[in-house]
Amino acid sequence: MGFATGSVAADYNTYVPNHEASGKLIVNYSRNVNKFALLRYIQITKVTQDQAYYLAITPDTAGRILNTNLADFVWPDGDYAPLGRGNNAKFNWNLVATQRYAYPFLLGRKAVQQATWPLLAIEAGQMAQLAMTARTLLTANLLFTSSNYDSNHTGTATATGANLGGGGLWTAGTSTNPYIQRSLLYGAQQIQKTTLSAVDPQEMVLVISPSMASAMATSAEIHDYFKGSVFAAAQVRGDVPWLNKVWALPDLLYGFPVVVEDASYVSSQLDAGTTTYSYVLDSIASNDAVLVSRPGGLEGTYGTKSFSTITGFFYEELTVESKDDVDNRLTRGRVVEDYVIVQTAPAATFLFTSCK
Repeated sequence: MGFATGSVAADYNTYVPNHEASGKLIVNYSRNVNKFALLRYIQITKVTQDQAYYLAITPDTAGRILNTNLADFVWPDGDYAPLGRGNNAKFNWNLVATQRYAYPFLLGRKAVQQATWPLLAIEAGQMAQLAMTARTLLTANLLFTSSNYDSNHTGTATATGANLGGGGLWTAGTSTNPYIQRSLLYGAQQIQKTTLSAVDPQEMVLVISPSMASAMATSAEIHDYFKGSVFAAAQVRGDVPWLNKVWALPDLLYGFPVVVEDASYVSSQLDAGTTTYSYVLDSIASNDAVLVSRPGGLEGTYGTKSFSTITGFFYEELTVESKDDVDNRLTRGRVVEDYVIVQTAPAATFLFTSCK
């Protein structure tokens, strides 16, 4: 009897490759949902039903003075007191209706049983990230649609800066012609006037796209700002955390927190010949910027007043579900959300267009 033909023992044929050999390394680019930039400039309010009204009160009455000598409010002794006709505040009941979304995935039972990594958890994490990206898309569409604003709450970078000594593209600003600063100050002042100073500039946040951030970072105005700001210099030295390091922008610009909306998405089919990646905001408003109001923290308080530009009314948030389909030996999973994104305070917002 002869011996079977085989291989001589060598480096790569004396073991069966397996996942344990790499320490069960998992390369997974799923993003932590708590790190989405969106959470830094919107407010979330939990609702108990999928339809609800919120009350919008026009603030004008609280600041209406038609005669600077206060003639309308004078009450001489022995005369009737002013009746106050025309002094009542106007209000609107605005109906919001949440929409339910499901982000599903489907796995074979054998795949789940034999996987050497937490397959269900990873798939659920991918869908949770997809849900957050979808939120970002809905919010960006609201914020950067110019028809959502009155004429005194939107304007080009050149026009807004011109109101305070001269305007121009944010990419062309310098220390002597700070176009970015002039635009931001003008926008903040418009918000203050319209809300009768109810919205504090300290509660305003600048939201920009990645391409807008890159363009601003290379301007002489930003370079000079880094030189003159002790806070920005501390970030460069690494003395304090620097959220916008990858964009070479200060976290605080002229007193306004800067949020670069960097959520990205894929617009091509799975296994397409070419995969197309885009930043959500670059696909919607790469040349624009918006100053929004986000008072307090992320969580809004049900039943109280708020000046947040964007409110997400959530009936259900990031619910993860899985079910074993016995007949077909499948595991069905999904992430479910039920919400609506609303621009609750457009008066607390300023949209800058054509900034670069």
